Amino acid sequence: MTATETDAAAHPSVPPAQLHAQWHMPAVETSVRFIRGALRTCLRGAGLSDDELQDLIMAASEAAANAVEHAQQPFFDVSADATHGVVTVTVHDHGRWQEAAPDADPGWGLAMMRGLADTSVVARQDGTTVTLRPRR
Repeated sequence: MTATETDAAAHPSVPPAQLHAQWHMPAVETSVRFIRGALRTCLRGAGLSDDELQDLIMAASEAAANAVEHAQQPFFDVSADATHGVVTVTVHDHGRWQEAAPDADPGWGLAMMRGLADTSVVARQDGTTVTLRPRR
């Protein structure tokens, strides 16, 4: 697991509203828990309310869980950015989109993400990218 972080807590000279962190994670269940904690630590100084932070972390956690469960690839990437008051979390897997079996339960993951955060999903040949921003 690799991580690169720049955040106000670790670097007091960085304004709290400007941060960037990224993680290259193994596609295993424990990575989802790690990402929840890392995002909470990283985004504490980003100017979000407690509810906005919790909703964004829950949505990102679901996106990471989907990357682990559905991408069928050994790694996925997560980044968090806050610049000029705009907070963005991106989860990118390296798998290929596969249609669900006709009798498969579609699940509630995407609906949950969309209920918790402004959510964009882009599926391409090189993987799926989920971009999340707090609802304001």
